[in-house]
Amino acid sequence: MRCDLGTENTYTAQMQTFSHQNDHRNTFIYGTSQHNQRIESWWSVLRRENTDFWISLFQTFKKDGFYTGDFIDKNLLQFCFMKLLKREFQNVVDTWNHYKIRPCKYEGNVHGRPVILYNCPRNEDTLNFLCPVRPKDVEACLEECLFPEDICDKNVFDLACIVMRENHLDKPEDPYAATNLYVERETYSAS
Repeated sequence: MRCDLGTENTYTAQMQTFSHQNDHRNTFIYGTSQHNQRIESWWSVLRRENTDFWISLFQTFKKDGFYTGDFIDKNLLQFCFMKLLKREFQNVVDTWNHYKIRPCKYEGNVHGRPVILYNCPRNEDTLNFLCPVRPKDVEACLEECLFPEDICDKNVFDLACIVMRENHLDKPEDPYAATNLYVERETYSAS
């Protein structure tokens, strides 16, 4: 695996190295961003197609005084928006993984659809780099991860669900409904 020195890659490097501790090959390589053009391209697409909207929205909350960054604000923001964010991110991932990488004149360039290259490497005349990992090592790595069902603090989640039930509110299905729920939270909590 090859990544740049980004903060998010520290855990990835540790888990990759830990999972392959008996493999004497270098299983993780740090490199400069220009050598990671595909992932840098992915970040550009994600920003342009998805996150710019959300960053702008959340900056507006802060600028307008709806978000202070305290524990409750952070968790209520997660409660209102996390499922939408995850759904949108998954749509971008699905789109990215199904686009077709064009053949290129450079030797060793793999082309095809990423989802097929990953799931069926032999069908596309590529190599399968999966290595066996002990189940106890997988468990150890899983203990270090956060999972999608962790939307926000459990107590805040439970209280927010009670407030929503008492006020006959539906879970937000779009950014506008989530914004209304988040911005109007003071109205609901006072009822």
